[in-house]
Amino acid sequence: ISVGRLVPAKGQLDLVDAVAELPDELREGLEVDLIGASDASDPGYIEQLQARILERGLDRVVRVELDLPDDALRDRYDAASVFVSTSRHEGFCVPVVEAIASGCRVVTTDAGALPETVGPCGALVPVGDIGALRSALGDALAAGPLDAREVEARTAHLRTYSQESFRRRLLDEVGRLLPVGGPG
Repeated sequence: ISVGRLVPAKGQLDLVDAVAELPDELREGLEVDLIGASDASDPGYIEQLQARILERGLDRVVRVELDLPDDALRDRYDAASVFVSTSRHEGFCVPVVEAIASGCRVVTTDAGALPETVGPCGALVPVGDIGALRSALGDALAAGPLDAREVEARTAHLRTYSQESFRRRLLDEVGRLLPVGGPG
């Protein structure tokens, strides 16, 4: 799955092209859901996506889905084996964290904050590099279930996003910036 606004900056056309270039044995039975919200997406870009899907012969593999209710989206994460973000720029990407927590293998570009958000829990590819994306996607699809070491790494990484972890880091930073006796 890929979850996010369906706009050019999110690069979903790259994902469609990478899927089209996967070996036949990896595309066999593959289902790719491009999930977004209609009010946050670009209708013209959605038309481009749908046209590219048809042009690449992927109409039975890739589908665009809009406005899934939260419970249906949660089910998609739980059913997915791989999550992909092809964003060209990104701040903190909540769908990546949701994918990690759901047990998906994660493939993202190296844009913005994605490397820090993904941490040790996924593969990074250069923005716009379809060959690298195809390769990482193929590796993720072929990898099978997460092993115990991967699950532990994910659990540890997700702890960095806990409220307690945030509080501790914030207080440490404030303490570092302010003199010991306080201001003035």
